[in-house]
Amino acid sequence: MSVRGRRAHSGGLDTPGTFRADDKNPSAGLGGAFIGRLLVAALCAGAIILEMPAAALAGPSSIPPIDDSFYVYPGDTPSTAYTLGCDQGNYDGQVNQDSVVILDFGAQTSDSSGTYLPSSSTFWSNGSDEFYAANFAEGYQGCNHGKVLTLAVATNNDGSVTDGHLGAVWGTVVQAVANNAQQSGYVNVSVAGAGDWEAGFGPFAHLNGWVNGDGSGGGYVSTYSVPLFDFGSADGCPQQYGQYQNIQCTGDWYQSSNWYAAWGWGPAYATPEIYYNGCDGNAAQDLQWGMISLEGAVYQGSEIPFTGPMTSAGTCDTPVDAYIDLWNVINNNSKTAMTPSSLLQITTV
Repeated sequence: MSVRGRRAHSGGLDTPGTFRADDKNPSAGLGGAFIGRLLVAALCAGAIILEMPAAALAGPSSIPPIDDSFYVYPGDTPSTAYTLGCDQGNYDGQVNQDSVVILDFGAQTSDSSGTYLPSSSTFWSNGSDEFYAANFAEGYQGCNHGKVLTLAVATNNDGSVTDGHLGAVWGTVVQAVANNAQQSGYVNVSVAGAGDWEAGFGPFAHLNGWVNGDGSGGGYVSTYSVPLFDFGSADGCPQQYGQYQNIQCTGDWYQSSNWYAAWGWGPAYATPEIYYNGCDGNAAQDLQWGMISLEGAVYQGSEIPFTGPMTSAGTCDTPVDAYIDLWNVINNNSKTAMTPSSLLQITTV
């Protein structure tokens, strides 16, 4: 058993080496099959008819098993990573499922030499981040039972600097982990990037530069073009049905900004934070993301085919309830209706 109490998994991503731009087809994307449920949403005489919540949706026919993701702690070691990877491999074999795991290494330093681990001032070099992730991959491969791990190496936009140079550097970190997996013969491990993207951390313009490049550097896409999972929150975004007209959320972040970060940019895939459904006075994050997806469907040309929600067992919306909440919101409208293939859970510091 893991030192962190791991449990169950959901469906993973295809097979190693299959990440291509043409895979980003909403009708066949990572989010799973679309549900043909027609609800009220129409354009009439140039005016948008606002929809109301559907009455008593039946809910999803099944709930995916839970995939564990991890904040990397200051006390963690390569041995910790190997154990967690081995646990994941054994468990995937037991449930006969592929898995998606995000390792969060915290914010990058302004000089791009490494990261400060989540909720700490502990510095790890880029090489230390790479070595930890490589040990997780080794553990998974060594305890593999024919399933595939998608291992996402994550940072966030909470550093003092978020720009194209840092994005390009993080792409090389992800690439190094991927190269090691390939050279080591880890045929059951695919390596991706990830980011905890939040308006509360910094301006959208800075994140745009980090991903797509700016005057400081070419961005993440210049060094590695594999999926970049967004597991952040939609800070300040609308929390009511019918509010999807690219409304401002926080600062220079609009609903469309969150759509780009989660799906619109070439490498982006959506595993959004759903810790709360309005419980305990917190945001209704399921509604926030549902309306962002509808904004995309109406104004950007595509809904968000969610891979699955990122949840936390330590919040008032349990992982299973969070999955159901998101499913109910997006299936309230035929433009966004689909069934996420995964259910992720990250351990809290």
